[in-house]
Amino acid sequence: MSAQTHSFSRPHFHFNPKDEKASSFAQSLIKYLGQFEPDQADAIINVGGDGTVIRSFHMLPNLPNFAVRPPESNSALFTGHCNITTATDLKAAFEAATLHSFSPLKADIELSNGEVVSVYAYQDIVANSFNAQAVLSNEHIDDQKPQRIMGCGWIIATPLGSTAINETRGGKVLDLDSQEIVVTIDGVSNPVQRKELVSADHMSRVVSNKSVFEAELSAVAQRRESRIDYDSDSIMPDGQRYIPGQPITIDTSKKSIRRLRVSMDHGQKKQLLLNQQYRTPGFN
Repeated sequence: MSAQTHSFSRPHFHFNPKDEKASSFAQSLIKYLGQFEPDQADAIINVGGDGTVIRSFHMLPNLPNFAVRPPESNSALFTGHCNITTATDLKAAFEAATLHSFSPLKADIELSNGEVVSVYAYQDIVANSFNAQAVLSNEHIDDQKPQRIMGCGWIIATPLGSTAINETRGGKVLDLDSQEIVVTIDGVSNPVQRKELVSADHMSRVVSNKSVFEAELSAVAQRRESRIDYDSDSIMPDGQRYIPGQPITIDTSKKSIRRLRVSMDHGQKKQLLLNQQYRTPGFN
């Protein structure tokens, strides 16, 4: 984390043009501060929700990112700021912010035909059942003895993603500067097993960001097939990437997801500026 003063002169405003509030507010800022192409900019100003920041991490150059919630928006930004209504407000909040670096999780997904698909996630990677059926699997972290868990899968989250689906499933929340990741078992419906996992502090575990999580995803019936969700995308049960707007067709007669290996890739860090004075209420 850096406490030095930051500034920008060539901002690139990143927003979803289909989001009317985000688009309108971004255009009002562009009117005073200009809009530069990503390869010519010195900062990326994300206007919208957390998903906008995640898309910036994936798609845009490694520049300092700053996130702003549009006025009158109901978006609850973990990564962003509110009460910024003018270009002057934005400049002041940006200059007094502190810089944080985030590394993504890398998942190597092995299919039954031996193919390995690799994906990255700055928020979380979720292995679960496509049809909400139980997934019987073996999992272990680093050199721990493999454990056989009956549930709907796992959530592996970075500090940035610990307040997303991980928190809604009862997972532990990490500080943004934590050097750890959190692994939470998802969908354990058996009350006896759930009580045992909670009492053993195994339901949601905080481990070093140098740890390696490995799981064997075993289909116990034809309809009990696993998928992998990462940030805003998915690897479907037969290994194909989900394409929004296109029909979902699953053919597991040829291949299916069999194993998952997740570790943090410290070579692809992205930068995010945060100013506690303007943080969205509830995320301070």
